Amino acid sequence: MRGGPPGSLPAEPWLYCGGFVGVGVIAIAVSAVRRVGVLAFGLASVAGQLLGAVLLDTLGARRPPATTWIAILITLAAVAVTLLPMRSRRLPRES
Repeated sequence: MRGGPPGSLPAEPWLYCGGFVGVGVIAIAVSAVRRVGVLAFGLASVAGQLLGAVLLDTLGARRPPATTWIAILITLAAVAVTLLPMRSRRLPRES
């Protein structure tokens, strides 16, 4: 195998869209983290990835096992708990 720079750049313009999509994803992530925080954004990202994977499995005629659905429900519950207002999670004052 020969090393060195590639001979020529790809001619298909859609191959260059990845950079623009990446910039958009980072901009959305920054905006979301400022509003909901890193924990909620991270959990929501994981939940979205899980839902996307299950959707792809379902479209591919493969039925996900029940444990996968349980994991998705637990992740969505974690997102919901994280997004609850802080005042509802405070401990009562001692008298």
